[in-house]
Amino acid sequence: LRDSLDVPAASAKGVLTNGAEIAIPLEGLIDFEKERARLQNQINKLDEEGGRLGKQLSNENFVNKAPAEKVDAVRERVGEIETQIKALNENLESLA
Repeated sequence: LRDSLDVPAASAKGVLTNGAEIAIPLEGLIDFEKERARLQNQINKLDEEGGRLGKQLSNENFVNKAPAEKVDAVRERVGEIETQIKALNENLESLA
């Protein structure tokens, strides 16, 4: 088995919970322009949220005075956002 899946153009790629990758050809099934717009909208929303959370983490008062669990949760969410944005950008590129 290979480490990664070669995804044909105009396909959706997904990763299952066991780590297996799948690719589904989308030609004729979706409106690519609408899907690109939807993905870009999701990226923009996540960027905004990440920016807000980044400002929180750069605020010394927040980091020093907030409960450690809250600060850790914000850091974890920032990591999740980065992962989601990376995946969305990959999906967006596959539709180009």
